[in-house]
Amino acid sequence: MVKSFIRIFIAIINLVLLSYIAGLTDLYASQIYWTTGGWGPGQIHRANLDGSESELLLSSETPVFLGIALDFTANKMYLAGEGKIQRADLDGNNLEELVTGDWFSEGIALDLKAGKMYWTTFDAPFIPEKKGTLQRANLDGTDAETLLTANERLNGLALDTVNDKIYWTQGNQWYSWSIYRANFDMTGIELIAEGIETLGIALDTVHKKIYWTDYGMGTVSRSNFDGSDIEELYVTSTGHPHSIALDILSGKMYWSEWGTNVLHSANLDGTGLDLFMSTDSMPMGIALAEPVWGAAYDVIFDNSSDLELFRQYRDEFLSNRTRGVTYKTLLYMFSEQALEVLLNNPELMTQAKVLIEANRDAVLDVLHGHEGIIYNTDEIVTFLDSYAKKSPPGLKILAYIVSWDMLRTQRRGEMFFGFRLK
Repeated sequence: MVKSFIRIFIAIINLVLLSYIAGLTDLYASQIYWTTGGWGPGQIHRANLDGSESELLLSSETPVFLGIALDFTANKMYLAGEGKIQRADLDGNNLEELVTGDWFSEGIALDLKAGKMYWTTFDAPFIPEKKGTLQRANLDGTDAETLLTANERLNGLALDTVNDKIYWTQGNQWYSWSIYRANFDMTGIELIAEGIETLGIALDTVHKKIYWTDYGMGTVSRSNFDGSDIEELYVTSTGHPHSIALDILSGKMYWSEWGTNVLHSANLDGTGLDLFMSTDSMPMGIALAEPVWGAAYDVIFDNSSDLELFRQYRDEFLSNRTRGVTYKTLLYMFSEQALEVLLNNPELMTQAKVLIEANRDAVLDVLHGHEGIIYNTDEIVTFLDSYAKKSPPGLKILAYIVSWDMLRTQRRGEMFFGFRLK
């Protein structure tokens, strides 16, 4: 009995490394946040993704709340609106002003890896000839800078922190809008799509897709990052799709819709349409309480294909084995502590990055039905020992156990989750 108990917990720590590289913990967004009010009194709401426990978090006559972005690891939401960029706790408390200006702002996005926030502006609603800007600052509002000034309104905004690209929408009031992208230093500006009435955009960096809403045509569409292979996913004649957010891990998209005043959800390919929630007033920006592992992904992975590879290992190898499913279920119980150790110790994530890059071919071999040979077992054991020293008592013990178990498995020449240890 004791031996079986120990083996179960050995398996949990065996998968600590695999947990963040394969996205095994805290897989799906758990809540959705949205702003309402249009150009009137602003409100911030949130609910579970099954529509339950809807609650009002913030209400203000001015400024209106338009755009919203979340920093789930720091328990903060960032709000763009009339003349202000603000920040509050995720429960709506501790509202503070970060940046003020003589503009309106709706698009807002965070680069948590670099500690930066980005936002778009326009001079006033319903005046198409006014100029717009793209701005950036530290997360506390300091060191604000203007990256781009245009004689058009700038609205939707999304960041690809894997490939250091920024995407934004730009155009006149309700016509002749375009989607652009550029490097974070604003070099290499490219036109991605034009002739649309888009306000909201979102990125799928795993499958290299950009999603956008078309207010005038009543559609939600997607294309490749370079604008090719456009697909129309949703069409309505009664509403006006506005903001959009993606939950890539669960394969879902969510968008707000004016006119009908609803929040919709669907699969990423447009199937499985669901009227997620009705709202009392015009819904504007939306954001998902994304998996906190996303903060680790930005550090560990240089490109989205590696992330997809390890998820494939999870789905095709671990998930198709009874023990693998059991281990994943048990691992969920410890995900919060495991993640906290990683996020509080960036050097561990850097070490993990090196180990992942060194063993990518071994993962590919396992997926192709061959033995995956790991040649740096000692380095992995050293990583786990370092992880143990930074961990609370329970994880510390388990990390030391897995170090012992890996060395024992190596000496016996046994397989270790599809890998042979050298």
